[in-house]
Amino acid sequence: MKKEELLSKLHKNNKTKIKKKYRCLQNDKLKIIGITGSHGKSTVAYLLNEYLKKLGYKTVLYSSIMIDSETSIYINNTSTEVPLSNEVMLFHALEEAINRGIREAYFEGHFRCSVVDDPLFDRKNTNDNTPASIHIRLVSGSNIRLICMPKGFGSENVSVIKMMSPSATEDDIISLVLNTIISAGGKPCPPLVVGVGIGGTFDTVGKLAKEALTMPLDEAHSEDRYAKLAHRILEAINQTGVGPQGFG
Repeated sequence: MKKEELLSKLHKNNKTKIKKKYRCLQNDKLKIIGITGSHGKSTVAYLLNEYLKKLGYKTVLYSSIMIDSETSIYINNTSTEVPLSNEVMLFHALEEAINRGIREAYFEGHFRCSVVDDPLFDRKNTNDNTPASIHIRLVSGSNIRLICMPKGFGSENVSVIKMMSPSATEDDIISLVLNTIISAGGKPCPPLVVGVGIGGTFDTVGKLAKEALTMPLDEAHSEDRYAKLAHRILEAINQTGVGPQGFG
């Protein structure tokens, strides 16, 4: 089968499939726009779909995931009909855009690439420092706030999570932080910005610690008790003798 015949057949089959699923559209007016390429396909498709809807067109976005409709997804190898909202597609588009931005930044800026696709066995460098570690939180309103935190793996490798007992005291928290700083020594290339998260589940507390790193250095915690605890921790750290590059 020639390339032109194959493309024609795929176009016809997909058009029939979409017509059957979306009978609200008049068959004789159904138009299909195909978007292909190596990067940013979902982002372009999503933005084009939103633009056409703003112009008053009835649109359906048909991609690896669906928007504005119900579609089949696989959970534990079982096909399930679930509604996927605009937010799902937006998250997918954001992830693609963020990773593409990182690739371009590390390529054009000639930064060192240190991310591997397998952490234990192959350890093959992705050569573009992707995928990024991305956390998305829904808030009220129509604005998007992006926080970017370049974080070296030297500091990441000395991070610590400890599941403490409910009876843990302030002194126990301070002791854990101090032992972590002293044990790390010069490995994370001091001077350091230390983020401490307290509470929540195993995965939540790590996010809290990361959020703490994004606070302005001259800004205290909004709750007085935790602001005082942070001050005690900072004073104790500065008394350890661990200075720039691990020297006092």
